[in-house]
Amino acid sequence: MTARGFYLSTLAVGPEAIASNLLPRELKEKNWRGIFILSHISDVFVKQILALDVPTVMIDHHDPHLRTDTILSQNKDGAFVATEHLIKLGHERIGFVGDVDFSPSYEERFEGYSKALRHYQLPVNSNYTITSIKEEQAALFQALEGLKELPSAWFCVNSGLGFILNSYFQSKGFAIPEQVSIVCFDNTEFAILAQPPLTTMCTDLRFMGRKAVETMEWRLRNPSAPMVNIAIGTELILRESAGEFRH
Repeated sequence: MTARGFYLSTLAVGPEAIASNLLPRELKEKNWRGIFILSHISDVFVKQILALDVPTVMIDHHDPHLRTDTILSQNKDGAFVATEHLIKLGHERIGFVGDVDFSPSYEERFEGYSKALRHYQLPVNSNYTITSIKEEQAALFQALEGLKELPSAWFCVNSGLGFILNSYFQSKGFAIPEQVSIVCFDNTEFAILAQPPLTTMCTDLRFMGRKAVETMEWRLRNPSAPMVNIAIGTELILRESAGEFRH
């Protein structure tokens, strides 16, 4: 039991269940007071959960077709600040890596990246914006090998892709950040374990969790109130992967 008087049960949803749209049996059989949905699951799967007609708070994912309360990072503003940081270091050719169709959050991060370039009158160059990519080493390495030119800096939508991107340039003998700078989103272990560690946009996940619980409590007291969308501010964590552009 939590300090707020709730019991919390965790139900893992594997890729097979998502692919076949099979809800966990416990989810359908027990009388839940509320449901938290953490991170990205297919919208079809989420709609089945919402059809249970149980108060639901979605964390770190949203979609205009999903009518539920959401707790998010400030994706667009965070990506803007991350890209701006690279621009202020002197970089004018800044690449982008992330599958914008995988998650609305990733699409918003691309929008923030693009907005920062436009704000500083720099082009969004399709020659080095990778907007459709699986989060795996082979896929990203292949995409990078196919580029006609390489920018001096990169923004990645998450730290997993940032870690892979860093590994690619290390394998090619590039010095980071002397020859290539990298900034990513999400301060996970990938950002910390990378060599050098990655500069990243960080969301306070503990605070996000508290806001999710508070939102659930509010929803239980106000079942007919309009849906809320709470965006948590992000902070730029400076590490060694981003440096001044050297001509």
